[in-house]
Amino acid sequence: MASFMPVDKVSDELWNKVINVNLNSAFYACRAAIPVMINHGGVILNTASIAGIYGGSAGDLYTVSKHGLIGLTKHIAAFYGDKGIRCNAMALGAVATNIGTGSLKPDEIGMKIMQKTFSTRPEPASPAEIANLGLFLVSDLSKSINGSIVIADKGWTVY
Repeated sequence: MASFMPVDKVSDELWNKVINVNLNSAFYACRAAIPVMINHGGVILNTASIAGIYGGSAGDLYTVSKHGLIGLTKHIAAFYGDKGIRCNAMALGAVATNIGTGSLKPDEIGMKIMQKTFSTRPEPASPAEIANLGLFLVSDLSKSINGSIVIADKGWTVY
């Protein structure tokens, strides 16, 4: 997270930090896994966010990084699906984790924009609920699902 700040307030240092954690790390992991999976098949499951689909659910850095992760997911599915490699992502809404704890000091403008969606936000999902979805998406029960972005937000984005 990056304090929900608008683009004009983001430093290069913060930009690089968030992109490295949320997007580059997933890219490097996928790049390392694909050569191993090419001969055996496999499943890649990325953890995206509803911020990767909608623009006002998080700050700019988080939003951009999750949009990029969704693009990476679809690219891998398109290029490697015929080699037995599936790639999907979970676009999560609120989950009961510690993502917002620590030194996060929300930007006033960003928080005002985000609060527009908070009034419709359901209770956060439990980590176990998300883990169960992930287990399904990497199992053979979902072998017809490839290149999909599965929204798990308890209906938050339907409002």
